[in-house]
Amino acid sequence: MREALFAEVQHRIHAEACFSTDGHDQYTTLIKRHFPETSHTVHPGKRGCVTGQGELKKVGFDPLFSINHSLAMLRANINRLVHHQETRGSGAPSMDLCCHP
Repeated sequence: MREALFAEVQHRIHAEACFSTDGHDQYTTLIKRHFPETSHTVHPGKRGCVTGQGELKKVGFDPLFSINHSLAMLRANINRLVHHQETRGSGAPSMDLCCHP
């Protein structure tokens, strides 16, 4: 799935773009394969010391927290909307209309 995503966006991202990712092993390989001239910064993820602290980590600031949190909220809200539509009997909304240009 990641391979297909990188192949699709390869021609839409500038050759000298800068990537910032968490410590997932696959990202480094995929970025080098599809974007060989870009720079890639890895920010290893860190656990919060108490549940619900968000970006207030015991070990410091997490630069990817904001985007991760925003995308998690977007996924949760879309799931809630789909569930709401299904329980009302009108079927799931067409994601093709809102997710593809």
